[in-house]
Amino acid sequence: VRADAIDEETLEHLGVFDVDVVVIGFRSSFDAAVLLTMMLRKKRPNIQIIAQVDTEEKAEALRQLGGNATVFPERDIADRLVRRLMTSDLIEHVELAPDVAVIEMSVPQAFLGKTLADLDVRAKHELHVIGVVHPRRGTNEREVVIAPPANTVFSEGEILLLLGRIENLNRFTAIHRV
Repeated sequence: VRADAIDEETLEHLGVFDVDVVVIGFRSSFDAAVLLTMMLRKKRPNIQIIAQVDTEEKAEALRQLGGNATVFPERDIADRLVRRLMTSDLIEHVELAPDVAVIEMSVPQAFLGKTLADLDVRAKHELHVIGVVHPRRGTNEREVVIAPPANTVFSEGEILLLLGRIENLNRFTAIHRV
């Protein structure tokens, strides 16, 4: 739908005020994001408002107006790219809190042929192995084992899913770079 996003009648007609969550993506028109946030908060006090911004000042302004969350797409993508470039075996990184994340990384050479119990990753590195991704031979498909048992033996080509404090994850990946 192409419409005036700050026209209350149009928004009413489109049912915008009947939804639980609104994502505002007007990065180049901050004034429209401000007006829409104010209108949404006035019409629906409990609606979740998530807005795309490009500065901390704009994020704070929208939070002051009642926005629930802000996203910085360019900054977030740049951060992920930098992490990937700095750690060649890091496949993915998802922050759960400012100091906690889940990462995917290739199984380190030192883990091959050993069991999860032998490696004792939790005690030695203060990390949790929450999953192991096994590639299916001859296909692009993958099987994910969540909460792998202690007798899991690691093989080449597998991927670890690790949960922990970012400082511990960084230390671990520095030690076990491919």
